[in-house]
Amino acid sequence: MPQLIYHIDAIARKKQRGVLWITFEDPVDASPQDVLTGSNPLLGEGNPDYEDNPSRQQVIAWLEEHHIAWEPSAEYASPYCLMSYQGQIYVDLPYDVNLPTYQELELFLENLDVSKRPPGVRFWILPLELAMRNAEHDETGYWERAMKDF
Repeated sequence: MPQLIYHIDAIARKKQRGVLWITFEDPVDASPQDVLTGSNPLLGEGNPDYEDNPSRQQVIAWLEEHHIAWEPSAEYASPYCLMSYQGQIYVDLPYDVNLPTYQELELFLENLDVSKRPPGVRFWILPLELAMRNAEHDETGYWERAMKDF
C-alpha cells in the first residue's frame, strides 16, 4: 500500500525543533561475494527488504515497548538526488539530554557495551538550523518545478 513519507528535514521544520532520526546500514564487512549475490548478513540470504531487518525490528519493538511514537522518514531532501526508502525512522521525542526518556533511548542505541547495540543502527540528531536550509522546499509547487527536468 502506498504511503506518504516525509523527509526528515521537513519533519524538523514542521515540529520547529531539532529531530531524532535512526537509520539502518548494511554491514561494512560485507564481502564482495555478498554484494554480488545480494546476500546481506543483517537481512539474511538474498533478502533486501528493510522490514525484515532484525535490527530495525528490535528498535521498533523497543520504541513501542517504551511508548515512544515514531514514523518512517525519508533522507534529508535534495533536488539533485532521489533515494528510495531504506527503513529510516523519525523518533517523536525532543533532543533533551535531561529528559529521562531520551536518556533511555540514547543508552539503548549508543550503549558503551558495543556488543549490546543493535548492529547497523545509526542514531542522528538533525538540528533545526540545518533543516531550515531547505525551507524553500515547503513552498507550494517547489517539488513539481524541481522535478520537471530531473
